[in-house]
Formats: sequence, structure tokens, C-alpha cells
Amino acid sequence: MHKLLQDLGLCRRAGALCFGTDATKEAVMNKKGVLIVCSTFLSEKSKKEMRFLSEKYGTALYMLSHSFEEIGAIVGKPVGVLCITNASLAEKFLTDTQQTV
Repeated sequence: MHKLLQDLGLCRRAGALCFGTDATKEAVMNKKGVLIVCSTFLSEKSKKEMRFLSEKYGTALYMLSHSFEEIGAIVGKPVGVLCITNASLAEKFLTDTQQTV
């Protein structure tokens, strides 16, 4: 299994993950969202919206090259937009992104 998907599973089990566009927007606007994770399978409109949200609120954004179904198999829900709300877990996720490159 891909290390980044394992990290998302860990975030879910820790209760530090928001699912979907609306929940992500709410978390970021309320300064609870630390890292926005999007599938590269999102529509261009949704990607643009998440990039805008990331820039406006200074939240990190990572594009994950997995499908909604692959993400859903780990987090329990097929989604294309997630938000990590725990700074330590977000840092671990970003560290693992550098190791998988």
C-alpha cells in the first residue's frame, strides 16, 4: 500500500480528517485545516477552487495521484478532497511525500 494512503488512514483513525469540498472549506475558513489533499482526478473547476482556498487562507495543498476509489478504500468514503486538521499528522504526510518522490 502506498505510504501516503497509509498516512490518510492514520489521520482518519485519529479523527483528524475532513471529507469533501464543503467540510474542507469550513475547516480551512475556521483555521482548523492544516493541509488540503486533493486527488488529481478532480475536475479542473474543483482543483482551481481548492488552489484558490489554499492561497487565500495560507493552507498547504497537495495533489495526490490516486483515484477517489483508492482513497475511499483507505478512508472509508470515495472522496477527492480531504483536509488534515492535525499539524503533526500533516507534517508527517508532507515528510512522506518527499520520501516517495
